This record gives sequence, structure tokens and C-alpha cells, in this order.
Amino acid sequence: MGGIFPEPPSRSERPDSSPLTRPNTVLSASAFSALIPPSHIIERLHAEKRICVDRATLLLILEAVAAKASDEDVLRMAGRDSATLTMLGTMLVRHSKDGAWLGRRVFEIAIRKGDQNAEFQLAQVLCEDLPPDSPKDIPRALQILRSLAGRNHAQAQYALGMRYVSTGSDVHGGIALLERAAKNDHPSAWTQLGHVYSKGISGAVKPNPALAHKHLVKGHEHGLPEATFLLAQHPSTHPDDALKYTKEAAHKGLAIAQHNIGSHFFEKGDALGAKEYWEMSAVQGLQLAQLNLATLLREGGTGVAKDKKQAMRWMDDCVARGGPVGEAAEERRKEWIEEDKKAGSGTGCSVM
Repeated sequence: MGGIFPEPPSRSERPDSSPLTRPNTVLSASAFSALIPPSHIIERLHAEKRICVDRATLLLILEAVAAKASDEDVLRMAGRDSATLTMLGTMLVRHSKDGAWLGRRVFEIAIRKGDQNAEFQLAQVLCEDLPPDSPKDIPRALQILRSLAGRNHAQAQYALGMRYVSTGSDVHGGIALLERAAKNDHPSAWTQLGHVYSKGISGAVKPNPALAHKHLVKGHEHGLPEATFLLAQHPSTHPDDALKYTKEAAHKGLAIAQHNIGSHFFEKGDALGAKEYWEMSAVQGLQLAQLNLATLLREGGTGVAKDKKQAMRWMDDCVARGGPVGEAAEERRKEWIEEDKKAGSGTGCSVM
């Protein structure tokens, strides 16, 4: 399934089914401290009520978990809030690879206390190899996701549905899971369903513009810029509304929307407006924006001074990213180098 959205990779490799090793090394206080984010991040999470304890307490919880304290003791230290344990486990596996084994142990405590989000996070971790002590276990991860999906966990329904659709292993089952996630108000599910029904999937799902529009509107109402961008491209959307939606997606940071608004300004003769939006998109790594920005900077325009050095830097970045656009950029870069050698003039700014 193609499109502008990232999808879970197919994991066909043989899973490592070795048991989780549990280091016996006694960690120092400074070693525990290095496993979690710095104080200002913890303070922000505390202020946002995403955790209910301070950093000092989190460190005490880590020491207790490493020492294999009872679940009840650990939960009491966490303010009897399993969500705090889930957040702590997530911080451990994402902030430091050395903390992955301890993060998994924290997840397991939260799971035994009935926290479904801890189960989901553990499934994510089991899809990765986090050396040295947290081996991949794809079968167990899928088992957890299927169990959660059956218990109406929207994130699990979405993740499993996306896997089935993107790998082609069970497209219809995947669509059904995405539909269930959408009914549970998972914003990305609405958006992906809109994407699927807009384009269809060869041999499995026919395009359905009306259903696509319904799902994209829902995704847009939930604030997802990808849904807003796709809604702009829907054939039933009026051109004025399409421009409004694209601008909205651009202002929310969607790189492809920023590029398209830049192209809109360029076509209207507003080089400065084009530069502003192409620059926003280029810094996110969108190659078309990098190529167009580089060309604009080399040739200049109303309100945009020529800057060959900056133009070449953007062109180098575009080339380094490879692919068809990178190949086109390489050809244009060669032309520029040749032009500069001959001290010739440019041939005008062209947008791709």
C-alpha cells in the first residue's frame, strides 16, 4: 500500500525466542539516574499529570524493581498508579538501551496489575532487538496485540490492522481492525481508512470516494494534518477549500503540504512566500522542497537574493538522500558545476 504515511515494516525474519536475561550486576545510584531522562523532562511529565511521582521517587522505584521487590511494594511506591509504571517502562526502553531489560520488567509489573497500555508498550518493545538483554520476540508481540485487539484496545487494533494491510498478509482482516479502531475514535485509523478508500488496494479493496471522504472528515476533525491534506486532494473538495485545508496541514507541520503551498506561491509569482514554505519543508528532509529551494536560491527571485553556496548545500542534502529525486538533483548539480566552471548564466528557475 503506497501513500504519504509511514507504515509498520514487514518483519519476516526469524524471531529470537531466547528468554529475557536478567543481569545480576548491582547498579549504582548514578547508573540508575542515567537510565531515565533529566529532571526537567520528568518535571514536565509530572506537571502534565502523565506521572504522579517525582524523579527521586522514580529512582527509588527502579532500585526496587531491579532488586525484585514485590509487585505490591512497587505499586505502592508509584502511588498505586499503574500508568506511572507504564510511563517509567517506556522511558527506560526509549531513553537508554541499557535500561531496556529493566523497562520490560516494569511493564510486566504494570501488566499484572491490569494495565493494557503496558501490554501494548511491551508488544512494541518485543518487535525490536534492544541489546544486550531485551531480545526480539515477534510471535509473543503479535499474541499480545491480538489479545488486546480482542479486548477493544484501539491502539492495538490500529497497529495490528496496519501490519495486516501493509504486509498484505490479511488485507480484509486489517481493514476490519482499522474500522474497529476508528469506532474507538483512533484518529490515525480514520485517516488511514480514508487513504485506503481513496486509492484502493489492487485485488483487495476498490476505491470508494464517498467512504474515503467520510473517514477523512473524521480524521480532520480529530486534528490530524495528514487527513486534512488528503481531504484537500479529495475530488469533491472545492478548490478554495482545498487550498485552505492544505495551508492548515502546512501550518501543523506536514512537510508535503508545506511544499505544495510553497509551489502555490511560486506559481503566483511570490518567490518570498515560496522560499518560506519550501524552507519549512526542506528542513524536514522532503527532497522536492530541497530541490526547489536550492534552485530558487541559485536563481533568485523577487525578494529572494541569489545565494549559490546555500543553494549547493540544499542540493547536496537532496542528492545524499538518494532515490529518483536525488538522481534528478545530481543531474542538476552537475549542470551547475559545469555552468560555474564556464562562468555562464542560469537558464531560469524551474519547479519540479
